[in-house]
Amino acid sequence: MEIHQMDVQTAFLNGNLEQEIYMKQPIGFVQKGMENLVFKLEKGHYGLKQSAICWCQMLNDYLQKVDYQLCHSGPCVYWKRTSLCLIIIAIHVDDLIIVIHKC
Repeated sequence: MEIHQMDVQTAFLNGNLEQEIYMKQPIGFVQKGMENLVFKLEKGHYGLKQSAICWCQMLNDYLQKVDYQLCHSGPCVYWKRTSLCLIIIAIHVDDLIIVIHKC
């Protein structure tokens, strides 16, 4: 078996938000006369409670789109069998363990 580990950089910034969420302008970016304006977030943001679930949903949708099956015994484990191998992906927050067993 081959085992690989990967960390998804800026994972929480990739998920699309389903709710309307607004944020104050960061210090240093406020322009004179526009102090009361806010940003509408479209993607996840670190520190935002919804970011983790948005990331998980995006990853789940992608893995199922490319024919991975969700393992019934673990909600964060996906698998896919090809004619050459069995691939298992275990997910913990933004880290992935990928196991490849050649058939």
